[in-house]
Amino acid sequence: MSELTSKDRIVVIATSNKEELIDRATRDRFESHVYTVPPPQNDDEWNEVVEIHLQKIKPYLAPDVDAKKITRMFRRERILSPRGVTETVTEAHRLWVSGIGAANEVRAATDQEKRTMVRVRFRADLERIEQLLPAVKRDPSFLDQVQPGTYRLRLRHFEWALNSLETPEDRHARELTESLILPEPTLGVAYGLYTTSHGVGGIMAVQCSVRPLVPGERQVSVTGQATSVVLGQSAVPDRSVMQSAENAVEAVRGWLWNAARIELNEMHVHFQMRSLSEGAPGQGVSGPSAGLTMFVALVSELANMRCHASKVMTGTIGIKLTIGPVGGLGGFGSETGKLVGILKTKRVRITDLFVPRINYEKARDEMNVLSDEGITIHPIVTVHETWEPMFGLSENVILERICSRQAEESHDGKKGTITNCVPTR
Repeated sequence: MSELTSKDRIVVIATSNKEELIDRATRDRFESHVYTVPPPQNDDEWNEVVEIHLQKIKPYLAPDVDAKKITRMFRRERILSPRGVTETVTEAHRLWVSGIGAANEVRAATDQEKRTMVRVRFRADLERIEQLLPAVKRDPSFLDQVQPGTYRLRLRHFEWALNSLETPEDRHARELTESLILPEPTLGVAYGLYTTSHGVGGIMAVQCSVRPLVPGERQVSVTGQATSVVLGQSAVPDRSVMQSAENAVEAVRGWLWNAARIELNEMHVHFQMRSLSEGAPGQGVSGPSAGLTMFVALVSELANMRCHASKVMTGTIGIKLTIGPVGGLGGFGSETGKLVGILKTKRVRITDLFVPRINYEKARDEMNVLSDEGITIHPIVTVHETWEPMFGLSENVILERICSRQAEESHDGKKGTITNCVPTR
């Protein structure tokens, strides 16, 4: 409500950024007077929003600071929300003013004891000044340059503001989730992306194992998935991850049979969705976007190939090997989580991202930000497009590896994984 101003003959009753939660009876009564204002849809519109906020501090900005650079910084570090822009610009300005105040306090100190006390009190502000003006560390007299007319508000202030606005809880959760990433590439492990309803996201490991089927058990099992989700005010069963696992296994079965007459019999496939909420009652991973990751993890296990954690993917999987769209790759709100996960992960540097082509086309601004960070984007329609960039091998070589591994296991007396291994390509 802070940005609303009065207009003649217009009374604002209420505002909300959760349109879907407005009571139906309320909507019916005021339908003709309910107006929806969407967030900015592209970088040009975001530049306009940022420029409006920068106008308030324009006289203090360094010459290289402009709306376009800050918009790109927001996408890279925090991604965008209207409130996020307001908070970040305000925080950057506060940090700049605080630095000038710290310099004034040091200059006003009349003896060494007072100067020492001031430096302890304003240590964080003075350290930021030293990063921008290294000469201050060598010669404190350079603090005289820290004045509103000579010490400008720089892009670095906005970077500091962005970092300070990530809550300790979000940072802690992200770091704990990243600890689940294995230190070395491992057979049967692929890496996908997750996002929460709050727009927080990260890297998620999907681990797969294959063993002989025990009589009477299902061929596919999953752990680490959510067993229920809340819709409205009710909890309903959630089988989305289990269905994705079944689709992924069926897609592999169909691919192997059609490509090489490889038949999977008496084989049990288990997927573990590694996340912080794994094992908590009713909690875990939900949604269908891990389908492609499950497919790759299973192929990695069967072909004795390792997938590096620097290559992450997201997408639903069809039994005809098609890759479907997912959420979490947009530019605002809860649609930003997966991008946040890619850009903010510290444990491993992401080099490749595999996304459904439709998501790539609908989120070009976001994809450009990732490309600028040195991440190679692979817009894909089918899994056939993943073999070379993912494993560095052709489809034929992967099929031969699957046959070869199973032949070795059969020779060693192992049973129940692959039969009738007769490559046709």
